[in-house]
Amino acid sequence: MYHLRDSLLSPSPKGTPYIGELDSASRDEDDIRASIARGELEELRAVAFHNRTWIISTRYCQTGDAVDSLEGYLHSLWHMYYQLGRHTSHETPGQNRLVLDIIRIQGKGPLTRPVSGVYGIDIARTVEGTLWNDLPFLGH
Repeated sequence: MYHLRDSLLSPSPKGTPYIGELDSASRDEDDIRASIARGELEELRAVAFHNRTWIISTRYCQTGDAVDSLEGYLHSLWHMYYQLGRHTSHETPGQNRLVLDIIRIQGKGPLTRPVSGVYGIDIARTVEGTLWNDLPFLGH
């Protein structure tokens, strides 16, 4: 599991984040931990699978945001699944649902958007891999 943590904490390719970004990420992680403490695992799973993946896809495909601007959402998605995995017993169907979520996200194929020019599509890539195929920040 430490390689997942190290992947998340590795230096950002765009340099040091702004204080506001750090503050927002810290609040997000606190909210996730509070949801776990309240036993809201299914609600948090729904937010991870439906909300975070939708936000990332929509901002990249429809709004035209660059991949590096989606890093906070990727970290949030990773942190949700990380915490859910830590707090869901491997002996329960909940663990199987988490695995199924990851497989369904990967099943979306690479996150792409149309572009003008010879190639016709732009594929969302980070230094860790291709969104959604490789699921950057979820491990190597």
